[in-house]
Amino acid sequence: MRVFKQKYNDRNGKTRESAKWYVEFRDHMETTRRIPGFSDKKLTEEFGRRVEKLVSTRVLGDSPAPELARWLETLPTTTRNRLGKFGLLDSRTVANSKPLSDHLDDFHASLLHKGNTQAHADLTKARVSNVVSGCGFRYFSDIAAARVFRFLAEQRQADMSAQTSNYYLQAFKQFCGWMVKERRSAESPVAHLSAVNAKLDRRRERRNLSAADLSNLLEITAAGPVHHKFDGRARTMLYRVAMETGLRRKELVSLTPESLDTDSELATIIIRAEDAKNRKPTVQAIRRELAEELLKWIQDAQIALETPLWANLTKRTADMLKVDLEAADIAYVDDAGLYADFHALRHSFISLIAQGGVHPKLAQKLARHSDINLTMTRYTHTLLSDESEALDVLPEFPSMYDNGSDKEQQELRATGTDDATAQKNVLPSGLPESGAERGVSVHLSAVSMGEEREKGVAPGAVKNPAKHGENPLFEAIERREGDSNPRSRLKPTHRISNPAHSATLPSLLALNL
Repeated sequence: MRVFKQKYNDRNGKTRESAKWYVEFRDHMETTRRIPGFSDKKLTEEFGRRVEKLVSTRVLGDSPAPELARWLETLPTTTRNRLGKFGLLDSRTVANSKPLSDHLDDFHASLLHKGNTQAHADLTKARVSNVVSGCGFRYFSDIAAARVFRFLAEQRQADMSAQTSNYYLQAFKQFCGWMVKERRSAESPVAHLSAVNAKLDRRRERRNLSAADLSNLLEITAAGPVHHKFDGRARTMLYRVAMETGLRRKELVSLTPESLDTDSELATIIIRAEDAKNRKPTVQAIRRELAEELLKWIQDAQIALETPLWANLTKRTADMLKVDLEAADIAYVDDAGLYADFHALRHSFISLIAQGGVHPKLAQKLARHSDINLTMTRYTHTLLSDESEALDVLPEFPSMYDNGSDKEQQELRATGTDDATAQKNVLPSGLPESGAERGVSVHLSAVSMGEEREKGVAPGAVKNPAKHGENPLFEAIERREGDSNPRSRLKPTHRISNPAHSATLPSLLALNL
């Protein structure tokens, strides 16, 4: 390494020395390089020694040590860029030495290039900037997960909601992830941070409105005065479209008469990709009755084809709805602390769809949710009466305090014959028992052996007494041996001695044994 001052000739031809000292060194490729230092020689010599350390690090293929990395961050941008051109700094090292404000500008531009709205890009950048300034970060290498976690915890203690805190963390993690994708950093320092449970600190829990409340709201609003730049009929159509489609405020603002398609077999509302929350074009089916009423209102209001239906709709839709709810004698906040703001109309739409027995997957599609759990948990509200009716599907279980008549009725319910007359025995009509001696079932092998002994026949000579006409029952069974049903050809192994009644045999034959 050599520290020197460059000499040059001025306009008059006089030899002069440069104001700054220069460092001459050999880089990792053994190429001689020169780079300006400072006006102070000692500072320039120290600068040169650190450059030599940087060259050694590059030769070994290592990343700069923390102390060397912090020194690089303090260098002027032109000096860092020149070291980068020499190949002594990789893109990540250059990025680490670049102020976070510059990275944030690039991040904001990338959000816009991806098709995000200006409002979304501005909001995301603002959230990241708040975390950066709140934690005191200047360079990307300054970012520490513990400081981010502590900053957000302090904000929650200062009345920031858990949900808002999660939004800030999400934006900051998105920024750090973008740094990794752009190869400006090897890893995200906050990738392992997780969101807090927002359910434990929900500042505004919404509720759904019943069908009766929604109808009442529409009737009262239609006759209401002008407020928030809309007359009663315009607000009525806005509310009805929201409660029958579940469209969000920004999606409703984008609607024009051209968005309504009634020429097809099914009436639909078309939402452009740039206006939808999921950035996808949407064709939302609507009821024919709603489509016809929309057309009549558009004609009466004389709205041009390309003019927004609710052009003056602002973000203060909750305040507008609050006025109409009060006129309809509907609480904006109920006794449980649940709100009925404008987005609650979307909650009501999805809840009514779910309560109507619509398949969960279809309800998810109508709600345009990417996750069915969101549809079935946050947006489907059940009333206590609905839950009580749902319990009717359970069977009635016996009680130890029931009397005899109740027990008999429960037996009938258990068999599904609540209204039928119970029969404890279905056989008496076929096998009368009165005035007869009970029969006894005897195995045929025992019977045949006893009869053989009485007749002096050797045991086993008569293999089947039924074939010799000793019992008409078995003769009838033998006559069915030609039946195609294999079960009908099964040989009996028992017979009934001492028939209980003369009607017993015909009754058994009637059973097609």
